[in-house]
Amino acid sequence: MLFRKQRNPYELLSSLLVSIRVSKMRIENLSRRMDFRINELRSKINALESSEVRNLSYTKELEQLIRMRRSLETLSIILERIVLRAETIIVAKMGLDTMRPLVEALKEIKSKWNVNFPEIEESISSIINNLEELPIIERQNQITAKEEAKRILEEAEETVRQKEKSKL
Repeated sequence: MLFRKQRNPYELLSSLLVSIRVSKMRIENLSRRMDFRINELRSKINALESSEVRNLSYTKELEQLIRMRRSLETLSIILERIVLRAETIIVAKMGLDTMRPLVEALKEIKSKWNVNFPEIEESISSIINNLEELPIIERQNQITAKEEAKRILEEAEETVRQKEKSKL
């Protein structure tokens, strides 16, 4: 029987940070492109106030893009929190159990994901799988982790709403 040398979990977490940052950059790039299209649609809607049929189709597209951008921004905030927590764990050599609520939050946002971006969805699935492979010692029960995950998601969604208000 062959035994494979098990890597240090902190090294695994460090290498995972790279893929999380790449995913975050992809999301930010996609958000910028969406912002450009949203601004373009708003200009068209303002210019074509008289044509209701075209205006209605632009309005529907605008609403969909805004919903998709909110989802992407929420996901970006969750990924940023994972990065911060992971860096803290690595530097302070904390227990990996503090990652559990963030993993649950990432799973939750992926389950209610209403945006079809295969490249982002694939990288998020990969991040979840890699985080679940970490040897996390369960100090929190699953219910507590899920409750904290919901709180984290609510905070991220509130942050997105505050950003939108500040843009207006």
